[in-house]
Amino acid sequence: MSQDEILIWYKVLRVGLMVAALYGIIYYLYFTKKGKKAEDPAQRILEEND
Repeated sequence: MSQDEILIWYKVLRVGLMVAALYGIIYYLYFTKKGKKAEDPAQRILEEND
């Protein structure tokens, strides 16, 4: 493998990992009970500031 190929694979892998991490965070916040509970105080704080 040439250095250019390695660089391309590294970039592809890095983007893939970032997308997977984002999906994981979104899934955690929206589809788990712990995530819903973590969202409640933030919602109250936002409402108090208005």
